[in-house]
Amino acid sequence: MGGSVNSDDSQRVESAIMHDAKADGGTIAAGALAAGFSRFTRMLNAIGTCLIFLIMVFAMFDITGRLLFNMPLAGVPELVTMSIVGIVFLQLPHAVGCGRLIRSDMLIGVLKVEAPRTGAALEAFFDLVGMVVFSAILLGAVPHFLDAYREGYEFGTIGVFVFPQWPLRLVILIGCVAAIVQFALLLSSKLRATVSRPRRSVSPIAKGSEGA
Repeated sequence: MGGSVNSDDSQRVESAIMHDAKADGGTIAAGALAAGFSRFTRMLNAIGTCLIFLIMVFAMFDITGRLLFNMPLAGVPELVTMSIVGIVFLQLPHAVGCGRLIRSDMLIGVLKVEAPRTGAALEAFFDLVGMVVFSAILLGAVPHFLDAYREGYEFGTIGVFVFPQWPLRLVILIGCVAAIVQFALLLSSKLRATVSRPRRSVSPIAKGSEGA
């Protein structure tokens, strides 16, 4: 999801955030803050990518040890299960910011060309729904994190491999909060596009005739 987002997309997102912050009377500090958040989501995305690489390494050692020496690496299934969940929530905010969240854009693609305001309003509604959904996930995840931290809950099998649950629960919380903030930034940008007056494009011929 987020791992396929390249550096060009990231730079484009930061430039767009800075431009939106300045276009409507926003301060440079607000634009810099938004761009700093974009860099934070890129860092989370990079951590998720590193986890993918680690999963591949652990799986390779587990398969090699199982086939050649009949000695599988203990805890690999549990690590893979936890890492997949963590990777999703680490890479989700950056994927949202770069417009890589999975959705059907056939209708909205036409609206953005034929009716820009309507297209922006529909995208704003999409971002609003995203905020609501991840707020609900956040509210449901907080009690699980607190219980796991206080009670010391663990993943795995006692005597084979155990790992505390709270770090993964914390990653889920961080991913949800970052996704909500990212949706809020996008919603603000789309609302400005909805209420702003569309600019007429002037052809070079028209410009030349006006100059004459």
